[in-house]
Amino acid sequence: MTDYPPEQIYELHWWGPYTLKTLKKEDEDYLQTICLYAKYEDHPLYGRRVLTYIGKAIDQPLIRRLKQHDLDEEIIYVATVRPFVSWSESDAQHEKAGYHLADYTRDADIISRIEELLIYALWPAANIRNKNSASGSWGFRLFNTGHLGDLPPEISGHYALANAPDPDDPLES
Repeated sequence: MTDYPPEQIYELHWWGPYTLKTLKKEDEDYLQTICLYAKYEDHPLYGRRVLTYIGKAIDQPLIRRLKQHDLDEEIIYVATVRPFVSWSESDAQHEKAGYHLADYTRDADIISRIEELLIYALWPAANIRNKNSASGSWGFRLFNTGHLGDLPPEISGHYALANAPDPDDPLES
C-alpha cells in the first residue's frame, strides 16, 4: 500500500472563452490575478477547438506572455489560483466584488507544480515539457471551477502519478 503525503488542495477558477483581443479589454486588476491559461484551437488530429496548450504567466504580465504565442483568433481560458478552504468559501470568494491580488496564490513554485500536473494529466498537444513527469506535483489536488472548457473538475497528483502507465513496459504502452 502506498503512503500518501498530505495533499495541498488548490482551486483554479477559470474564465473564458477569450481571444487575445477581447482579453486585452479586461480590467488591469483582474489581469494581474491571472497566472494560468489554456489555449484551444483546431488541431488536425484531435479536432476543432481542443485544448492544445497550458501555460503560466507569473514572471511577466499575462498579455505579454500570450503575445509570445502569436495568437490570432485562438480561444483562451484564464485562471486564478488560491488554496481551497471549502466550497462555501469558494462561492463567497467569487461573489465578492473586485479582484485583490492578496486573495490569490502567485508563488512561482506552486504555480509551476500546478502547471506541471495539468500538462501531465491532460497531455495538451502543443506542450512539450512535463508530459513525462509531474513528480513534484504528487501531493497536489486541483479543483477546476468556473468556465472549464474541456478541463475535468478535479485532478489529483496522487491518482495521476500512481496510475500512470510505465513507459518501459510494452504492455502498458
